[in-house]
Amino acid sequence: FCISIGMCLGSFASVLIYRLPRSINLLVPGSHCPYCNNTLKAMYLIPIFSYVLLRGKCAFCSSKISRLYPVNEIFITAMVVIITSNAGPYSIHGWLAIILILCLYVQAVIDFKILSLSTYLSGIIGLLGFTLNYLNFFTSIIDSLLGLTLGYSSFWLINYIYKKIKGIDGIGSGDYLLLGAVGGVFGSSSLGIILLSSSIISIGLHYFTKTIHGERIPLGTGIALSSIIFLVLIILNK
Repeated sequence: FCISIGMCLGSFASVLIYRLPRSINLLVPGSHCPYCNNTLKAMYLIPIFSYVLLRGKCAFCSSKISRLYPVNEIFITAMVVIITSNAGPYSIHGWLAIILILCLYVQAVIDFKILSLSTYLSGIIGLLGFTLNYLNFFTSIIDSLLGLTLGYSSFWLINYIYKKIKGIDGIGSGDYLLLGAVGGVFGSSSLGIILLSSSIISIGLHYFTKTIHGERIPLGTGIALSSIIFLVLIILNK
């Protein structure tokens, strides 16, 4: 049951990654090939198995299907299995944490691809954090609010100073919205370790994106991935 839900959520992550940056409705049109625009049959929508069945190619035009689709499905499924194995398959906290991971993962991939972050997803992440912390899951609601304030304002201030000196933005507004949301999830005391780990991840990824993004660094990807790691470690130690 949990594996099936995980694969469906992984497939939904692919929809979000493709449609959110393009401002496409999440419900219509139905799933289709981005190259030939043919609507996909139900048998071609089965997570992971359809990719294997089609050998990574569109059934209509034979265009290559991005390997990111099965990666998304496998990763989210693995996260669902890990969380439900530790929190229980009927835990409300566990499923809220899974939705949180889904949102963070989508943010990470989108930022890695196009150096942009979804304001809507950052809002959902912050809201999930408040919901969980209202139930005292990660931290207190007061620390949650403090984390939100410090996370957002720290990046905003750094960017403000940089812009005054250089005349250009040094940090995108999406990054400090995301850090604020993450601070709202884990609280103020978490920001130091998340910033350190996200910087390491982002700088490492920078070497793989130099030819695509130039000198710009996918900081949002680092923040999102380090937050997922932080969340999983908390779940495993509860």
